[in-house]
Amino acid sequence: MQTLHPLGGLAELALIPQWIPVRLVPLPNGKTDKLPLNYRTGKVPPKGSDGAHDPAIWTDYATVGATAAMLGPQFTEGFVLADSDPYFVVDIDDALQADGTWSPLALELCAALPGCVVEVSQSGTGLHLWGRSQSMPKHAAKNTALHIECYSRRRFIAIGTQQTGTLAPDCPAIADVVARYFPPRDGSGLAVPDEGPRADWRGPPDTPEGNAELLRRAMQSRSAASVFGGGKATFAELWRADADALARAYPSSAGDVFDRSSADAALFQHLAYWAGCDSGRAWRIAQGSALKRDKWDREDYIERTLARAASLQRDVLQDKPPSEALTYDAAEAQLRMLDGPAIEAQWVALALRLNPADVVKLIEWVSHRTLIGVGVRALNATLKEARSTQRREAWQSKFDAETIGLLQIEHRPDAATVQANEVERAILRTAQPGEYVAFGGALCHVTVKPLPYTHMVDSPVGEAPAVPQIEALNEAMLTQRVEGVAKFFKRGRNGPEPLAVPPKVLQQLLTTRRATAPQVTGLLTHPLALPNGDILAGEGLHAPTGLYLYGAAITCRPYAQTEAVEALARLRASFLEGFEFATPLDADAAIAALLTGVQRKVLDSAPGVAILASVQSSGKTTLARRLHVMLTGRDMPVSSFSMGSEEEARKALLAMLLRSPAMVTFDNVPDGVTFKSGAIAAALTAPVFTGRVLGVSREADAPTNVLFALTGNNLSLGNDEVTRWLAVKLSPRAARPQERQFLHADVMAHALAIRPQVLADVVGIVAGYLRHAAGRGTSASRFPAWDRCARQPLIWAGALDVAAVFRANETDSEPVRAHRTLLFSLSAIFTDRWFTAADVRDALAPAMPFPDGGQSAQARKSLREALESHRSVKMDSARSIAQVLQGATGRVADVEGRGLRIA
Repeated sequence: MQTLHPLGGLAELALIPQWIPVRLVPLPNGKTDKLPLNYRTGKVPPKGSDGAHDPAIWTDYATVGATAAMLGPQFTEGFVLADSDPYFVVDIDDALQADGTWSPLALELCAALPGCVVEVSQSGTGLHLWGRSQSMPKHAAKNTALHIECYSRRRFIAIGTQQTGTLAPDCPAIADVVARYFPPRDGSGLAVPDEGPRADWRGPPDTPEGNAELLRRAMQSRSAASVFGGGKATFAELWRADADALARAYPSSAGDVFDRSSADAALFQHLAYWAGCDSGRAWRIAQGSALKRDKWDREDYIERTLARAASLQRDVLQDKPPSEALTYDAAEAQLRMLDGPAIEAQWVALALRLNPADVVKLIEWVSHRTLIGVGVRALNATLKEARSTQRREAWQSKFDAETIGLLQIEHRPDAATVQANEVERAILRTAQPGEYVAFGGALCHVTVKPLPYTHMVDSPVGEAPAVPQIEALNEAMLTQRVEGVAKFFKRGRNGPEPLAVPPKVLQQLLTTRRATAPQVTGLLTHPLALPNGDILAGEGLHAPTGLYLYGAAITCRPYAQTEAVEALARLRASFLEGFEFATPLDADAAIAALLTGVQRKVLDSAPGVAILASVQSSGKTTLARRLHVMLTGRDMPVSSFSMGSEEEARKALLAMLLRSPAMVTFDNVPDGVTFKSGAIAAALTAPVFTGRVLGVSREADAPTNVLFALTGNNLSLGNDEVTRWLAVKLSPRAARPQERQFLHADVMAHALAIRPQVLADVVGIVAGYLRHAAGRGTSASRFPAWDRCARQPLIWAGALDVAAVFRANETDSEPVRAHRTLLFSLSAIFTDRWFTAADVRDALAPAMPFPDGGQSAQARKSLREALESHRSVKMDSARSIAQVLQGATGRVADVEGRGLRIA
């Protein structure tokens, strides 16, 4: 059977490497915005780039298809139309009528363009007509009245669905459609022609050097309103997108920082003056402005904005005509017509235009003018100073041209802090969200990179999914950012001399805790419920919490209690499917671990989850991996735990926390040990963890809002751990592990498939409780915020109270087991007799006989081991033993109903 290509009739497009991922963003008006992405980073191309039309971010169809499928249903494939290909697209909006039929216009266009592929657009209500033309006529991009568009270049199209038809080698009928519906604009109604400057304009030529000079002069201009038709901000403020200035000049009524359309209009009106209403030149110069945004890719918007700016412009730049070559005779003739003061005022300007031999003659002539009365030496000195001034101005002009759009900062070694603050403000004005933030006391940026492990278990290792990561800015990265906004210089003989970024300024930025950079407290790849019951689901930086979301497009809402009960049942059936727990409490503790992980980024402290069993192959690691997939959408990395050195554990822990992971897992802790870690105990109960960064001479305060997990067989918890870990005990009932099977062979793939529903249920339960029942529960742990945002919502949904796990932890802890062993041994040795600490000391002596022989000898061995668990005890000291006995009777005073009789 023939396999159909996923592009159907557009299969030949798969052979052309002009594909990009596209993110679909629903808008309040019911339409969908389409954002082009760089397939390598998963981010929208930055300002100042060519956006979707930069060939550097294009790739093949297979790569884009795999990337879109991995990122989720809100992503799709987009093809970029370029000058180099023969394709065109006619886009018909609102083609689907209320009765479910296609509009007469849509049917007419489909019939008028045979040999095209017709597909339904992403909205489901529009149509795309894809065709190929060997001689595409010049055309307008949009027919606003009919809601139709035509594109053949500089446009990306999100691939739709339900395709029909095949591509003909050529579609000559497009010429008739263009003539009827998309005739090219002829410039009527505009005050200026479409191309070239106005006749009254004089200025630098339309070359890279000329444009640089034009931009330099525009940046230095200070006029906001008088020349440029009522503008409210200077060109430099518009060019740099100075948020403070533009917020005052163009306030937004839509909650944005400023009205961006008004700022666009003002910038292009400035450029209309400087470029003589040459819209093409103005557009090319504008590409370097920090105002540039995705909307500029819309041909109808930018053409309309440029045309209006040109039509409103009354005046344009009018430089003085260039000076002609000057001879001595011409200079002398001009000066002869002047009186003495006028000669004194103008001779230098003429001398600067002469060759050296004529300069000598002119100075001789001027010196003999009785009204001047100045000698040749003085005149030469005056001319020398004028030439120096001319050189300085030329040097300054060159420096200005090289630093267009940048802050010019004269370096002062004693002002490193002030200059660092000035540079940082400039970086923040132009930075994309996440490009310049503070985390852990250091400057960082949020990057999207593939991880070095695959997101699916047992699948061939390939390119891993792109995920957000927090990366500290090193000196090289920071230097690059500083150079993008500022140029340092020192004063030289001829003018400003460029300098590298001063090390003291970099040190100020790198080592001083920056108060102005946006503070990030963690990364999220899923929605969660805020403590007030609101749901955090929007991408980017959420300033109130400092959380940075990426790829969290999952629809969530608060549940009513009846819905929460149903959601808990779904979680038990789906998330816990295939696992065998020791008790129902352990199953609900596993659900509590899931809620803890989802909510952990907004909790100041929370327990970790200890997944325990008494036998191998019980599903401990699989459960931990399923937790990680739910929190991140990818498989779990495993961290080793240093059992020997607490200092090494602290360093390793800080390094982990500075990456802001969702979950840190210590897998397969050695059998039978007692898990103890002061570092992790501190991280579980404190909002930040402080330590020295490896390889850097500074300390960091890393947020501890991470779900800690450990797995192991026959583990016990130390004294400090029993109230900090939520123990989940697995108890497989099958005799052999291979007899236990999950319903879905690929467990992690199934986890990925159910992830959206699982997260929606978790957030729905928590948000529902916080909205409808918060405050009714009581705190039963050392984690009040966790009680409110995880434990109590589960109880509200019908789960068991998982606080009982902490009491069970204490019963099963190593100290309690040691006390129990101690009391059993004492009971076996002394039966019903009274005994003292001295009797216990003597009983430990190897020569001490016992009437029942072997039984008491074994009890003596157990007694010694139990006492040795108290490292400070001295076996030959009755007083030391007495202290242990006193503690033992206080902890476990009865063994099988038999009290001990200690004198």
